[in-house]
Amino acid sequence: MAAGVEHSGVHDMDQSRDGCAHGIVITVIETPDGHRIEHGTGPDGATTRRDTAPDGSWTLTTDDGRGTTTDGYGEPDGTSAVTTNHADGSYDCVHDDGTGTSVVVHRAPDGTFTQSYRRADGSWYTIADHPDGSHTESVTGAVASP
Repeated sequence: MAAGVEHSGVHDMDQSRDGCAHGIVITVIETPDGHRIEHGTGPDGATTRRDTAPDGSWTLTTDDGRGTTTDGYGEPDGTSAVTTNHADGSYDCVHDDGTGTSVVVHRAPDGTFTQSYRRADGSWYTIADHPDGSHTESVTGAVASP
């Protein structure tokens, strides 16, 4: 595609988890400064927008039209973060620093707040704060040292 040229059309693609992506309209725009912007709209009104920059960084937004939204970004060095806010008030956030350390955060509808950290050695440390004020902690999957 030439820079600054918009291409759009109906694509019969399998892009969804359940394999039902029929009728998604995808618009692709390549801007003069090298960005590639993809915007998809499903037959139910759900939308997705991804902007990829020439340096490899990206931003992502989605809205399922029923109260769940996702926002995220990625950097050329592999750092990324994606947050999903669910219609039930819960949310999830995943952050990867690009070096093997990740953080996963979850807020459940009942108010339980959980944070899990994947360490460079492959182990996971998890701490949860519960609505009753109690806390739980665990470490799993540690890689044994020789």
